[in-house]
Amino acid sequence: MFNCFLLQNGLCVSDATCLIVQFDGKCQICNTNNGYINNNGICVEGDVNSEVTTNYNVVSCKVGYVLHSTNCLKCNEIYTNSDSCENGKATKCDNTSEIDTNGMCNFNDCVIPNNENGKCTTTIDNCIYQLNGICNECESKYILYDNVCKKNKEPNCIVQNSFGCWRCQDTYYLDIPTKQCKSCNSSCSTCFETSTKCLSCPQNTYLSNYKCNTNEDLKMRCKHCLTCNSTNYKTNGGDCLPQ
Repeated sequence: MFNCFLLQNGLCVSDATCLIVQFDGKCQICNTNNGYINNNGICVEGDVNSEVTTNYNVVSCKVGYVLHSTNCLKCNEIYTNSDSCENGKATKCDNTSEIDTNGMCNFNDCVIPNNENGKCTTTIDNCIYQLNGICNECESKYILYDNVCKKNKEPNCIVQNSFGCWRCQDTYYLDIPTKQCKSCNSSCSTCFETSTKCLSCPQNTYLSNYKCNTNEDLKMRCKHCLTCNSTNYKTNGGDCLPQ
């Protein structure tokens, strides 16, 4: 419901633009919810790109616009080559420019498109997709290896493509960040994720919680024997006795 004062002639002049009318016919408070601001007692429509208004001013603009006097202008109308801005500075430049410490976009002829932070990136040979200086995929016939596209096969890799190695041969594990095959620890026959996380063990050692244990390691922890050597036999109780 709108509030209004009665004019001297007894008429209420409240409408969708003005909430409270003075006796002299001028509007005292405009309807900011409908985007109107007060200009010397007359309610005028505020900028269509405004986000918050008071009775007399535009306070803030929509994303991608910046307040200039009483108008909301696109960022690139105020800050050349900018895509977005905030608090009087550009926060992101277009793909022709690089942002500086003062929040200005300076033209920079990048060899390849800018990264997501508005900085020029360095070309990685034979890379078809990279972001923030890191190659994510190489051209066909090239293999991604430690952020380099190599033509030769990654050593000790048995399954690979243009994204890099996906499976290593036994006694090696795949280091995910670098796509490199690295050696398992000597205590493991095979491993994964790290050199000491065993999947299988050498002869005469036994796997427990991804670790290979010797008989000596297990003596204090195991209650019964799993198998006995050739000179002993296993009892029903799990003990090894001479034959």
